[in-house]
Amino acid sequence: MTHSSGNPKFLTRKMGEKAIEAVFALLFSSNGEGPFGELIQPKRRDMAIVILYPQMDTTEAAFPGGYSLQCGLLASGHFGNVGDWEHDYVAIALSKASQHWDARRSDDSGGTPAHLLFEGDTPYWGSVNRQDIIVAASGIQPWFDRLAAGMVADLLIAMAHDAWENSDDKKNGVSFLT
Repeated sequence: MTHSSGNPKFLTRKMGEKAIEAVFALLFSSNGEGPFGELIQPKRRDMAIVILYPQMDTTEAAFPGGYSLQCGLLASGHFGNVGDWEHDYVAIALSKASQHWDARRSDDSGGTPAHLLFEGDTPYWGSVNRQDIIVAASGIQPWFDRLAAGMVADLLIAMAHDAWENSDDKKNGVSFLT
């Protein structure tokens, strides 16, 4: 049996970083006049985004009974001067992502229900789960955090599909095992 690295073949850290950069460029243009400039509160010019994804446990112990999935950090990024941040937006984004990974939050609710908040959790919302890719953002209004997270997740799915469509596997007619 061939053992994989445990990482998805058509989803990479570089893709995650590019998706985060693209969303930052859209939300926060260099002149501050981005397409969302009038909607995002002017004082809120900082943001952190984290991307979690499923990794396979590829240890020998995992193979006899099949693979198990674990949480991995694909990529993260931030916009703004971290030293000037009012809050630790990276920690808040990681908390949002962790809550989503643990299925304590859904895409349709405003946040994690109080009975599922643990010590150190954030009560704020602003994350999505798209086909087991969890993206969380923090720094601006929660509804725009969620928008940013959704854009990153959807862009990643499109990038991964494009990588598959243009892969040697696809070109060579590999249809069962990649």
